[in-house]
Amino acid sequence: MKIDYSTIVGTDGAIAKSGRTIYDVLHDAPEHFIPSAELEAILKKGLLGLDLNYPLRTRSKVLKTKVCETLGYPVPASFKRSKPRFPGQDFDSYVQKSNNLQIWNEEITPTRSYVIIRLDEASKVVGLRVVTGEVLAVLDTTGTLTKKYQAKSRAPVMASTLVSQLDSYTVFETINKLPGKKLFLRPDSSRPLIISNHCRPAAAT
Repeated sequence: MKIDYSTIVGTDGAIAKSGRTIYDVLHDAPEHFIPSAELEAILKKGLLGLDLNYPLRTRSKVLKTKVCETLGYPVPASFKRSKPRFPGQDFDSYVQKSNNLQIWNEEITPTRSYVIIRLDEASKVVGLRVVTGEVLAVLDTTGTLTKKYQAKSRAPVMASTLVSQLDSYTVFETINKLPGKKLFLRPDSSRPLIISNHCRPAAAT
């Protein structure tokens, strides 16, 4: 018997009536789980035309709020950091303005759904696809795990410089301008970049 998913989602759907959140697994209610093809159709109907012209954090919250409303989940007061972002339905969402999808800091999960949302130049949703990790794995020709590192500055940032492993001279010049800090190379170490802090060397992170 084919399930009518229009009775599952939305403000009056079965998910809304169940009281479950986006973080609740559906082991005891598999009929509430939405397959990729149906999930794509439902999210297209709810998200196409959505204005996401906001700063990144606000954009993420606006998007997740709209997804919750579309699927019938209550909108939490604050969204937890979780992998995937929507554990109950086991899918992640990625907002793209170009054709260079990158999944940061984790391997592709074959059984997971990946919601890829396309924005136009005005940051409005103009397209949406849902694919499984199995499909994405075929398109991943490098097999390389992409990692992203983030850091915060305790002091106000007055200027910034883009550095990488390929421009070590820029790294040297930038760090050497910091008060009380010097950068040294130690070729015999697995972590050759050493920052001295008031004459007390410590491995760079």
